Amino acid sequence: HANLDAFHLVLSAIKKDNVEKILIAGDFIGYYYHPEKVIDLCMSREDIFCIKGNHDQNLIKALDDEELMSDLVDKYGSSYRISRDKLSEKQINWIDNLPTILEIELSKKTITMAHGSLNNSNEYIYPDKSNTHLQKNLSKSKYTILGHTHYTFAWCSGEQWLINPGSVGQPRDQSAFSSYFILD
Repeated sequence: HANLDAFHLVLSAIKKDNVEKILIAGDFIGYYYHPEKVIDLCMSREDIFCIKGNHDQNLIKALDDEELMSDLVDKYGSSYRISRDKLSEKQINWIDNLPTILEIELSKKTITMAHGSLNNSNEYIYPDKSNTHLQKNLSKSKYTILGHTHYTFAWCSGEQWLINPGSVGQPRDQSAFSSYFILD
C-alpha cells in the first residue's frame, strides 16, 4: 500500500535471513504516499514476483473514470490521486500487466498466489471461515498464498497449505508491526 518505510524495513530484515525470492500479493497503491518508489523497487529486482491486488485494479479503472476516482478517494483517501499524479506511464503499464494469479515453483515447492481468493480479488478469506470454505481456496499447489485481509494465518489440510502472510505496510490483525512469511 505504498508504505515505503515499512517496505524498506522488511527488505532489510529478510536480507538478514538470506531470503532468495520475494512474493508480493498485490496492492502497491492505496493508503500511503510513495507508490512510485515501492513500484520502482519491485520493477528493478529480479528476485521479486508480484501480482495485482484490488487497489491496483481499482486505480487502473479510475484513471479513465473521474467519478470512480472521486468515490475511491472518498472511501480510501488521497492516495489514489497521489498515485495517479506520481506514477509514470511505465509504472502504470507494469501494474496493469501484472497477473491476478501467479503459479510458480521455487526450490522445488509449488506455489499459487492470489490477492483475495483464487476466484475474486475482493473476497476476504479469514482463518475463522469453515474448513470447507478454506478447502475451496486451496489451489493444486502445495502452498496457496493469499493477501487482501492483512490478517496473518496459516492453515493446513493434508499436505497443502493456505497462507496469508499479513501486511508489510498496513497490518489489521491487532498489531502495529509489519508481517511476512518465510517459506524454507
